[in-house]
Amino acid sequence: MPSLIYEAPQRVRHVININNISDIFSISKLTNLKELDLNSNIIEDISALKSLLNLTHLYLQQNKLTSYTVALLNLVEFELSGNPLQDKSGLQHSNKLESLNLSGSETTDLQTIPHQLLGLKVLYLSSNNLKEISYLSNFVDLQCLELGGNQLLYNIGPLKFCMQLTELGIVDSNVADIWPLQFMINLKTFQMNKTKVVDLHPLQNLYQLEYISAHHTCIIDISPLSKLTSLNFLNVSFNKITNAETLKHLKISKYLLSNYQVPTTDELNFYNKILSVHNSHKQIRTIQNYNKITLFRTSLTLKKNVVSTIFDYYARKMNRQLELLAYYIQSSNTQQQ
Repeated sequence: MPSLIYEAPQRVRHVININNISDIFSISKLTNLKELDLNSNIIEDISALKSLLNLTHLYLQQNKLTSYTVALLNLVEFELSGNPLQDKSGLQHSNKLESLNLSGSETTDLQTIPHQLLGLKVLYLSSNNLKEISYLSNFVDLQCLELGGNQLLYNIGPLKFCMQLTELGIVDSNVADIWPLQFMINLKTFQMNKTKVVDLHPLQNLYQLEYISAHHTCIIDISPLSKLTSLNFLNVSFNKITNAETLKHLKISKYLLSNYQVPTTDELNFYNKILSVHNSHKQIRTIQNYNKITLFRTSLTLKKNVVSTIFDYYARKMNRQLELLAYYIQSSNTQQQ
């Protein structure tokens, strides 16, 4: 087992991660520690940490902890993800906590998070088999909340009280209705990949939104996003969207739209701002507007079509990448025949 060096008691930061450590008794002498990183070990007992009263940042993710009963009064950030926790009673003593990560900790009942932590600003609860989150209505100061990977979660109604949120993640859940988001006027980042979400209207007045990731959902209409002028990242790939052009006036720096069926070749000039467009199995024969597409920003796939003519692709001094793309399209379609 790797030895733990405990000389230099004035040390304020100590990192011993990914070392298969199980015994941390010697760390108890480092009483001046403010930051301790022990992630990805095989630690089961952390009673030795009770003497480290100056700790403000503690990282214990991916260990073997089943209980946390230590009283660390000055903790501000605490990482406990990936531990099969059954007893979290020690958290009640850490009322200065601002950030807590309990992802993958078998936390199926949120009421095991003590009420002393209601002032949390950051809370990660991914992959916990959560079914309901009504207790979160008490966490009105939350600014960042991660609920991804809870596939039994259908209802996020209690989040209507979390109006200070700037970041929210509900990926890989069964959430279909995001109506509570209409109250989150401070929201800047929203991730809802692999959900059942259909209606984006609750987002239409969230003018501070900068980042939306919504691939593999049930979205058809993205026009509710048309007023979100702060939006600079949008991923709506692998949906059945029919009106991507409704956002063409927005200055989105990264726009991912894989598997989008381009309505007509006349609209291809809009897709110069989209980083990825995939159009397969659609009977496109003639493409006339490649001279309007900035291809070094765009990935365009037209496999399994019957393209026979590409006009003007030498126009306006188009680069070598365009020539290669034209060759690829012709070759690809020849092979499919």
